[in-house]
Amino acid sequence: MRVSSSRERSGSQLAATLVGRLARTGLISLTGLALLAFAACDLMPSAATPPTPTHIPFGVSGVAVTATAPVDGLCAASVPISFSAAINVIPGGPGGVVTYHWARSDGTSTAAATLSFAPGGASHTATSTWTLPASAGTSAARWTTLVVTAPAPLTSPQANFTLTCSPHVTSASASVSPTVYNCGNETMVFTGVIHLSPTGGGSMTYHWVQDDATVIGPKTVHIAPGTTTLTVTTGRAQLPHTGYSVYWDKLVVTSPNTVTSNESSYTLTCI
Repeated sequence: MRVSSSRERSGSQLAATLVGRLARTGLISLTGLALLAFAACDLMPSAATPPTPTHIPFGVSGVAVTATAPVDGLCAASVPISFSAAINVIPGGPGGVVTYHWARSDGTSTAAATLSFAPGGASHTATSTWTLPASAGTSAARWTTLVVTAPAPLTSPQANFTLTCSPHVTSASASVSPTVYNCGNETMVFTGVIHLSPTGGGSMTYHWVQDDATVIGPKTVHIAPGTTTLTVTTGRAQLPHTGYSVYWDKLVVTSPNTVTSNESSYTLTCI
């Protein structure tokens, strides 16, 4: 049953008074009285209907992904790149679970994971680490994205980064064979072993220096991605002569950085 307001009661009373007066004067028929009374009641304002509550669904409104600063310089054997994603849901929602995974530019993806949101929750952070070998450090552009699969599909913008691992020589050593020269027409062979930090590739320049200040080189060689050791050689012809002397060669790397090996010596014994 509808409860009339005071405004409605006042209107109804006014209409009844007016109809009564018209009936007493005979200016209106009984049928007219009924119609007029019906119209008066129908025109009275009704009570306001309360608004229907708005339903707020649970859903992801947006995702923003950031990557760690790109590596530029010396790299360890493996380089972890970290990612962070802010997952925002529709404010004021009932709460729920977001299912997601990370997709990468190399075609791989992580296992599915979930984040639970309390009612009214607005944001959560998801993190991931992509570990790359130093041999990947060739300055190629890479990216990762966060892919939401539930409650509804949504993919974040790409978080782009580059990995640059520069070649760097850590040490160099030299050796000679044979170590004693017995006055034959022999060629002394010097071998240089060069150690490098893990790298995405590049080049190296070196030369040999002899005990009499003679320089052999320079020579530039290519460094393949992932190379940690290089071996280089040179020969030194020794003409026979009388005497006892010590001779040596050493290896000098000039690029990408400067490193000098030990003096690799041999003994001349011609008596």
